[in-house]
Amino acid sequence: MRSAAPRIGLYSLLVGILLLTLFPFWWMIVTSLKRPVDIFAGVALWPQETTLDNYRVLFEQHHFRAFLVNSITIVAVSVGISLVLGTLAAYALTRFRLRLGLNDSALVGSLLVRMLPAILLVIPLYIVLSKYQLLDTRLGLILVYAGLNTSFVVWLMQSFLDEIPREIEEAALVDGDSRLSALRRVVLPLAAPGIAATDLQRHHDVQRLPACPHAHLDARRADRAGRCLDADREDPDRVGAHGRGRRRRGAADRDLRVDRAAPLRPRPHARGGQIMARAAVMEAPGRMTVASFPDPEPAPGAVVLRMQYSGICGTDKHTWRGETVQYAGTEHEHSTPFPIICGHENVGLIEAIGPGEPPVDEAGRPLAVGDRVVPAPNVTCGRCFFCVGGHPYYLCERLEDYGNSLSSARAPHLFGGWAELLYLLPRTRVFRVPDELPSELAALTEVMAVTHGLDRAQRAGDSVVVLGVGPLGLMHLAKAELLGAGTIVAVDVLPERLEHAAGFGADLLLGLGETTPEERAERVRAATVGVGADVVVNCSGRPEPFDEALELVRAGGTVIEAGAFVDLGPIPVNPHRIVAKGLTVLGIGGEVLEQYGPSLRLLARHRNRLPFAGAITHRVGLTGVADALELSQTGAAMKVLVEPAAS
Repeated sequence: MRSAAPRIGLYSLLVGILLLTLFPFWWMIVTSLKRPVDIFAGVALWPQETTLDNYRVLFEQHHFRAFLVNSITIVAVSVGISLVLGTLAAYALTRFRLRLGLNDSALVGSLLVRMLPAILLVIPLYIVLSKYQLLDTRLGLILVYAGLNTSFVVWLMQSFLDEIPREIEEAALVDGDSRLSALRRVVLPLAAPGIAATDLQRHHDVQRLPACPHAHLDARRADRAGRCLDADREDPDRVGAHGRGRRRRGAADRDLRVDRAAPLRPRPHARGGQIMARAAVMEAPGRMTVASFPDPEPAPGAVVLRMQYSGICGTDKHTWRGETVQYAGTEHEHSTPFPIICGHENVGLIEAIGPGEPPVDEAGRPLAVGDRVVPAPNVTCGRCFFCVGGHPYYLCERLEDYGNSLSSARAPHLFGGWAELLYLLPRTRVFRVPDELPSELAALTEVMAVTHGLDRAQRAGDSVVVLGVGPLGLMHLAKAELLGAGTIVAVDVLPERLEHAAGFGADLLLGLGETTPEERAERVRAATVGVGADVVVNCSGRPEPFDEALELVRAGGTVIEAGAFVDLGPIPVNPHRIVAKGLTVLGIGGEVLEQYGPSLRLLARHRNRLPFAGAITHRVGLTGVADALELSQTGAAMKVLVEPAAS
């Protein structure tokens, strides 16, 4: 027993070392199987609920499959080329004597090439690859990596081949083999261990090279929503009127497209050395939880907001119910990527600003930490047909949408307003809130900015009908009133909402449960000198009322469809009615940037004239979001605000 004790101790030590060595790999695997909300919840050797969602996100949203194919292709081909060329060169140096003693010089030269600092080759390689149009191509990277590695393969393989006795090869030559046959049948099998070792070393070195070139190769591939992802997210004035120009990328542009965790800001009072921000995360339709995420340092051009209020929008209610297809039929059609932090009607205080030039407000004035702002909910590419052509920015082919298209599984996670902090990507427009405007009312800015269809369609004295007077419908009533409408009609299924509509200037209130479509059409004609409304706006969020809008509008009038942001399917429409009545139909896919400043000033000036504050019926903390989503679909609530600091 005494003699076995040292052996047991030795084995125990080896087992301990083995466990310590394997633990990081175990931890990575376990973490990959956790839900995002559990990753920061605490330490657990095995998750309570395992999921493969992280892998699905990795392959479906972050294009990892393409990156993996690029890496494998580039590594395999470049290493194969360098092994073939380097082994042949090493064989020649070991079997043939060059004049003037150049064998040793060639070996030293190959080693010196490998010892050159790679940074010295950047400019020459860029010039050569650019000249032959090999930038951002697999072939270009293969040639570069193969060239850099071949010299080192020559050095390594020379030592292996030099150890193989020449007599064995000469015997093969005597037996009738050619030099090439002897190399293939005799030398290479004996040198196989050296080739394998060199192959492993070269694979390791190539894979340690920066991954960004591999990612950039895939930058113009289509993602799962059919969008073309371009590495160059540049301003129109950089690339020209047609979106083509010099391929120059800034740090802010890079961070918009490359998914990686931002560094954490250590704070002396933080738990575990870092700040954690809580957020209401929708894991799936009808399933909500509160999770904590690290507070990231903003990248160049990025901004972090300390959230004050975020509105619950009709789109969020659709998402909660599982109606998730947005922008159907466009280049950026997508389904909501769960898990997600919703909330795109936001107001908050600037908590941190990334390095570089600070963001500016609509007047071009620099913004600073502590300023109260409303951020635009969308980020555009700045270079597609719609961006450079001056079209509404929600038509951008590569649009990113806070609370709708940016999953919380993507670092740095905080891409929605239902959180203590909101991370704004570079190029996000932010608007300064007037001092006299309360933050609660500033949360209505995005909704008010969606009413820009009335600016195009309504003239002073026009009659306006609004179908569906939830928060979006109320803002249309307010805009119609302030634009000088002659007669305003509100239609809704909930009597409580019609009561709010009366306070915003509605002259005629029509309940869907109390009237038939024919009766509503007759009463609208009676209120509009018998011809119908000049403008009808469908804010119901349902497709069915669109057909009724065609009936209620007068000949030569305008129908505005502003509520069908989510694709709920088609309805039968007779286009002859549009043609016969000479109607104009405006489709409003969201707010426009030009409306943010005017909307903020409008809310500030008329905050006491119209009952905006009364339209905000409920405020909830993060733990109450799920109940608030259900409540907001009833007559008991009008506008519901999420106040992250309240819980």
